Amino acid sequence: VPKMASPSRSPLPAMAVRSSAWVSAGLKTVWAIHSGIWLGLMDADDLQRATDLYYASSPRWQNPDLDLGLFDWEASAISSHFPPTGRVLVASAGSGREVRALSALDYEIVGYDPSPELVDVAAQHGIELQISDGPNPPETVAGPFDATVFGWGGISHVIGRQHRVAALSSLRGLMATGSPILVSHLGRTPRQAGLAITYRTASVMRRLRGLPAPELGDSVSGSFDHHFTTDEIASELTTSGFTIVQSAMRPYPHVVAVAS
Repeated sequence: VPKMASPSRSPLPAMAVRSSAWVSAGLKTVWAIHSGIWLGLMDADDLQRATDLYYASSPRWQNPDLDLGLFDWEASAISSHFPPTGRVLVASAGSGREVRALSALDYEIVGYDPSPELVDVAAQHGIELQISDGPNPPETVAGPFDATVFGWGGISHVIGRQHRVAALSSLRGLMATGSPILVSHLGRTPRQAGLAITYRTASVMRRLRGLPAPELGDSVSGSFDHHFTTDEIASELTTSGFTIVQSAMRPYPHVVAVAS
């Protein structure tokens, strides 16, 4: 049995623990302010361009590990709620991970993404995607679809509730009534301190610059990101013509809904 060390009378251990907590909290605050400053400086076009640049320059997305297949939570949602066969639309398909995985399950897939760079990366791996003008599907995409996947976290890059609802409504228009949609997103709790700091910082700067107010949950971390509460993502889907059938914040926030 290891011999227990005698209690130290030095104040250093306690100071080390407390200082580590202070530094960690301080760094989180600095990062939140940093995010708020950029959110306050950039208008919608700038934010979209920053997101495009992030994906066009990130080695992770330029050299995707397409053999990852579906994540466990995706596979579970799809096996539980999707039909065994049919046409599936993949929005914000990125480099094509979901398209490849769903094709392997014998679904007929149509995928699109607004990033020409990512569509080109997908093509280099033999995955055919269409290029869209923003989050809405291209006009060449024709329904009805038996199921839809809004690509991994893609809804969180859409700036503003009205544009997210418009994108989701466009998808609803291509789906058969009763067909499911899987939407994954960045999550937040109602009282998440860092995002509140980001929101307050950006609100002041945007008001001074005459820009529209940000939304609580907006952030800039290379790309523009919106972090949803469970109620918020449910509200946007319901407004867009869907009924929620499953919602989870772990292991990655996602919702399954059906076209009403």
